[in-house]
Amino acid sequence: MDVFSSIRNMSKRIFSRNKTQKKKDKTPSPKNESIKPPSLKKESPVKPPSPKNIIQKQIDTYNAANPDYLFTLGSKNKITIKSQKQGDPSESSLCADIIIKSESHIYLNNLYKCTGFSGTEVLRAIEHFAKTNGYKTIELEDAAEIVGKPSMRSAASGYGRCSIMLSFFNILATGETWYNKHGYVSKFTEQEKEHNAKIIQKPFVQYIKDLQIRFEVEDSHIKPILDGMKHYVKTKKAQNKITIKELFTMIKEDLKSGKLDCSDSNKKHNWVVNASRFAPDFGASVRKINDKTIDNIVYVRTNQIKTL
Repeated sequence: MDVFSSIRNMSKRIFSRNKTQKKKDKTPSPKNESIKPPSLKKESPVKPPSPKNIIQKQIDTYNAANPDYLFTLGSKNKITIKSQKQGDPSESSLCADIIIKSESHIYLNNLYKCTGFSGTEVLRAIEHFAKTNGYKTIELEDAAEIVGKPSMRSAASGYGRCSIMLSFFNILATGETWYNKHGYVSKFTEQEKEHNAKIIQKPFVQYIKDLQIRFEVEDSHIKPILDGMKHYVKTKKAQNKITIKELFTMIKEDLKSGKLDCSDSNKKHNWVVNASRFAPDFGASVRKINDKTIDNIVYVRTNQIKTL
C-alpha cells in the first residue's frame, strides 16, 4: 500500500468517527421527570374604597344622627351644609361649604348665618363632623363680614358696599378676631393680640388723630368720623375719654339687636361702616408682622388653623 492510500484510509476512519459523534450530539437530553405543582390562579386584589366613597359614608352617617343639618357632597370633595330648620323665608338655608383636603385636613371655604343657626352653631357643627370622622385640623382664610341692605350705599351715605369686615371690627371691640376666639390662629396671632391690646385701650379720639398726623389726612376727612360718635356717646367730655374698646363694644351690642341698615335715613349705621373701616384704610391689614405701625391695629393676612 502506497503512502497516499494509507492517508485516504485514515481520513475515512476519522470522518466516520466525527459523523457518529455528531449524531450522538443531536440526541435529545432526557426530560426532567420531576412533577411540577399546578399553577395557582391569582385573585384580583380587593380595591379599597375611594376617598369619595369614604367621605360619602361619613356624610350619610352624620346626616342620620344630626337631622338639623344636611351635608351634601359635590365635585372635588366639596361639601355644602344646609339648615333643615324652618324659619324666616328671607334667610338663606345655606350654612357653609367645606373642602376635604386630605384624610386629616378640612378647609372651611365659607361660613354663613343661616336659617335657625348662628355662625357659632354652624362652626361647632363642622368641628363636630371633623372630630367624629378623625380629621385633625381645620383651616380657613378669615374674610368674614356683615353685609347689610342696600348692598351698595348711595353718594349721600358714603358710597361703597354696605358691609363691615368682622376681623377688624372684632379686634377693635375685643382685641382679637372672632375666629381667634374660637381657637383659629396663625403663627402671628399672639404678636397681633399683644400689639392690638395696647392700641384698643387708647381713647378713640386720640387714635383717630394719631393716624391723621401720621398719614397727613385732611380735617375734612376726619371730622365726620369724630362727629359721628354722638350716635353712641352724647357729651363731648365722654367722647374725648371713651376708649376704642369701649366704643366698639357698644356698637357690637347695638348691632346684635338688628340688621345692618345702610339706607340714607340710617345715619348711625352708615357711620359705623365708615368708622370700622378706618383701621384697614390706614394700614391695619398687612402681609408681614414687621409692616405694622405703632399707632394702628394690625392683622396679618394669612390663613388660620385650628388643631382638633
